[in-house]
Amino acid sequence: MTPFIKKKEVKKNWYIINAQNVAVGRLAAYVSKVLRGKNKPTFNPHIDNGDFVGTLNGSGLAVGRLMIALLENNQNEDGSINIPNELKKYMNNLEKI
Repeated sequence: MTPFIKKKEVKKNWYIINAQNVAVGRLAAYVSKVLRGKNKPTFNPHIDNGDFVGTLNGSGLAVGRLMIALLENNQNEDGSINIPNELKKYMNNLEKI
């Protein structure tokens, strides 16, 4: 039989997650499980027994914003884009695209 938990017996913990070098979808799936409490054996959909989640190093996950920042800061008048030195090794050492 599934153990049922009462609302006053719910213990909420904090999970701190390092989001660096983690796939966005997998991170989101894990965080949603923790927030709903599905990672606990006492999960019951009608009781809020989820935990609190904090993420570290999550700014690297904003992939769309990275492209906007590259365009805003490195675009030339002719429409070409200068590749920043830090990214050249990932772009076959191209100077501009």
